This record gives sequence, C-alpha cells and structure tokens, in this order.
Amino acid sequence: MEITPPSPSPKPSRVHIGPIILVILSFTAFTLASIIYLTRSTPPPLLSPLAQIANPVADILGINPKHPEKIIYGFLPFWNMNESDNFNYHLLTHVAYFGLDYNPDGTIHKISDDNTLEPGWNQLNSSQANQVFRSTKSARGKTIIVMRAMTQKLIESLVNNPDHRQQVIDSTMEILDQKNFDGINIDFEYVGTPDTQTKNNFSLLVKQLSSVCKQTRPGCEVSIDVFADSAVKNRIWDYASITPHIDYVIIMAYDFFRSSSSQAGPVAPLRGACSESSSDQSTCLEYDVAQTIADFSKIIPAEKIILGVPYYGYQWQTTTSEFFSNTYQKTGATATYKRIQELLTSSKQEDNSTILGLSTHWNDTTLTPWITYTDTEGNIQQIHYEDEHSLSLKYDLVNQSNIAGIAIWALGYDGNWPQLWQLLQHKFLK
Repeated sequence: MEITPPSPSPKPSRVHIGPIILVILSFTAFTLASIIYLTRSTPPPLLSPLAQIANPVADILGINPKHPEKIIYGFLPFWNMNESDNFNYHLLTHVAYFGLDYNPDGTIHKISDDNTLEPGWNQLNSSQANQVFRSTKSARGKTIIVMRAMTQKLIESLVNNPDHRQQVIDSTMEILDQKNFDGINIDFEYVGTPDTQTKNNFSLLVKQLSSVCKQTRPGCEVSIDVFADSAVKNRIWDYASITPHIDYVIIMAYDFFRSSSSQAGPVAPLRGACSESSSDQSTCLEYDVAQTIADFSKIIPAEKIILGVPYYGYQWQTTTSEFFSNTYQKTGATATYKRIQELLTSSKQEDNSTILGLSTHWNDTTLTPWITYTDTEGNIQQIHYEDEHSLSLKYDLVNQSNIAGIAIWALGYDGNWPQLWQLLQHKFLK
C-alpha cells in the first residue's frame, strides 16, 4: 500500500442477550451493582464510543456481541494512531499495525538518518498502540504486524542473500514474541518485473517465515499484500508456490489512478475495464475491481482472498471539469474520506468563499463518485474517491463471490464520521 504524508473463519457462536437484559432491568440498582462487581473485578477497557454504544449491557457482563461474518481487516498506519478513539473494534476481525521496515541486512529499521527513532518503530512502542492492541483483543480481534519493504533494491537484498533471509525471519519472530502479535502481514512491494532468482527467493522467504511462525506460535496467521494486476502480470508473487503456505492474499485493489496520473479518474473502479464489446476503447479502463476478483479467483481459493478497499481518493487540478480530464503535473494529492466529508459540509455554508460551484457526480460506468469545484484562484479541481454507495457495491460483490472478506486502507482516514462503520455493520453483521 502506498505511504502518504501501494476457508472463511468459522462463524462464532452467538450469545442471545435478550433474556439477560430483561432480567437485569427487573433488578434493583443494588443487584445490578453486585452483578457488575462479580462479573468484572476491574473496569472494562475503554473502547471507542461507537463500540460501547453498540452493546453496553454485553460489555458490562463480559458477553461478546455479534462478530462479523467476513474478515474485516483494518490496516492502521502509524500516522493515524491519533484517530484510534474513533474505531469500532467489534466490527474488525483484524487490526494490522503498519508498520516496520527492514534494513538491507534484515534487521529492523529503528533509527532514521537524522538519528531520531524511526516513526513506525517509535509509535509501535507507544501507549496508544498498546491500547489499540488491548482493545482489539478485548473485542476478539487479531493483532497483526505489517513487515514491509518498498524498493526493488531493498527487496533484492533481503531475499537473495541467505544470511539476510534468515535475519528477516529472526527479526520478525522477535517482534511477534515481544508484542504478542497474532500474525504477520508481508508487504513487499516490488514494482516492475523481477528476475527469476528474486521471485524464487521471495517465495522461499515466505515459506520459511510462515513455517517458523506456525511451528513456534500455534495459530500464527500469515498474509501477503499484492498488486491488483498480479494475477495476470508477471510480478514477484508466485501464487502456485506460496499460496499453500499462507492464510490470506490481500489484494490492494486501489490506486488504479494515482496522484501522479496524467488523467483524473477513480481510485478503485468497480467496473469499466475494456472488453471486445466496449464501444469506445479510449474511455474504457485497462482493469477494474470486478475483473481483479474474477482473475484471482481462478488461481487462489476464494477463502484465501481478501479485497483491499480504499478510504481515500485523489484530488488534482484539471484542465476541464469532464470525467477523465487531463491533470496538471504535480498537483495530485491524497483526499481522505474525512477530508472529503469536511469539504462537502463546508461547501454548504453560505459564507464559504473558498469553494465555488462545487458539484458531486456519479459515474455509471465505474460506479464511483467524484467532485468538481473551482478554487479561489480560478483553478478547476477534481476529486475521485469512495463513499458509502461505491463501497456498498464492492461489499455486495465480496459477499456474492464468497471471498474471505475485505481489508481497509486505512483505519483513521474516515476520522469520526460514522457512515463507513455503519456500512460495515449493515453488510457484514447478519
């Protein structure tokens, strides 16, 4: 996943709390106090307000409420840790901390070039992170550590040297033991076509790391993050080789258009890929999310596929207000769901003179929303993003295709706006 500042789990049994609630309501305040004292000798951990409101009586009695029927995997980047009070942990099956980097020799990158603590390492050891992990486990979720390598040179150094490969394994297992993580997410984003040696050695690393983790930590869960086109293009992931050794393949089904794109377009188009029947090849897309799921389903068991979904989009200065308009170079920027909601709210204020003629649009081909407006300097701005409607359609496809679930990039990008949490509850809690 891009850094910006790139068989379903068994259904848990459900506890019906209706009769319990009726009994409690009939008790006196003294009796209720006694129940609380007997069932919890210490106060329950403070989760997000949304999580508490969802089932306060169950929280008091230590009864677990409904849990999602699909995997809901939330990536939490270190720079979004301050948003963690807004999380509804009962709607997340996994929280994956993003993340830690390796040095070229396979050790953990802990010190930045300016001799300060590397931000990902520093935040991992913060009280906020510890509270997130406690809250996740309290809600029956799993905590995952994302181990990442983002350049070709670094990845080649880590996988092609046997000593470095072993150090990667040792370093990773040390972190798992120290923080009691439930699993590893391997995020090695090799852009371009790797040579055979690098591809084979990456597969070897995944197999070895998975084997060690599962042997030494029963129940250890291993997943990998992959590019959306890697089911049909030669990338670093040899699925036939590594799929039997991992639990999940998380498809980064976003960044179909990026901040650097020469045209403005949807970050995660559900439809719109070119086909032989496309009437205008100049306006159709090379790929889309629906085709991505179809292609992966041909080579990977559905129960191992997780669809990555974006809680963000991109904004550009464009030459026109039309869909697929050309962009001005170096004007692209990330637009989180939180920022977009704030923009839409502020545009409705009568005294707002910074946003002129803001219009919201929906594209019936890509099934995605977009915004146009003119800034104070007269420049046309376009934002393509995801909202409740576009994500709802993607979640419907996830349910219809029987894949394992979704992965959110990224937790915190929605701020304290509740709509996306409500959508998760509606689509995945039955």
